Amino acid sequence: LALAIAAIVLITHANDSFAFRINRGVKKYHDSCNNGAGNIDDCALLGDLYYEGAKVRQNYQQAFKLSKIACDKNVANGCYILGRLYFFGDAVKADKPLALEYFNSACNKGNHGAACLELATNHLHSGKAESAVFYAEKACDHGVADGCTMAGGHYYTAIKKSKNRNSDFVKSFRLYGKACNLDDTAGCMLYAEMFVYGLGVEASKENAKKYYGKACDLEVQFWKRRRSACEEYDALEKR
Repeated sequence: LALAIAAIVLITHANDSFAFRINRGVKKYHDSCNNGAGNIDDCALLGDLYYEGAKVRQNYQQAFKLSKIACDKNVANGCYILGRLYFFGDAVKADKPLALEYFNSACNKGNHGAACLELATNHLHSGKAESAVFYAEKACDHGVADGCTMAGGHYYTAIKKSKNRNSDFVKSFRLYGKACNLDDTAGCMLYAEMFVYGLGVEASKENAKKYYGKACDLEVQFWKRRRSACEEYDALEKR
């Protein structure tokens, strides 16, 4: 028993020492932020690190404090992290309307793609399709692949009710292409499918194989095994 207790104490001290070494690695950001009196961008960066638990131990209270400082000075990522803290109730009481206000500020004032995607998702779940696709496209424009795929899916599924079928297919094709260029597996699969059936673009087996192939590579990279994109590639190869 004494040996077991000693081992636990040693492990605890080792973990504390490790955490201290990592914290020293971000000390320059603490010094630069200086509780909001210094570089506000570094305050936002620190808030993000504490929120994610990257390079430092995860600490939502610190994330809230630093992100609030940054958001109050109009740093978009600070407002985004505050939005997530309020949305999920981490370190603060959950308040979804307030969370959406912070997402809105980060998206519309700071062009923060991830915040725009949060708005798109919320609007979609609230049955507000038009505003959902607006924010999804905005997220896409700021490099968030899921926003491209979401917006592309909207135009694709809306085609049955649309009088501009070809125009909507072209929009879907363009958005799926952007998602694929951002290495989104679903985006690449859907982009390939457009080439298979000639939707919004001239049909091309060669291009379909190219993008199913890319989707397959992304799947293997993430899942460490072949999945549906690879199966689609194999099936197209046999045609």
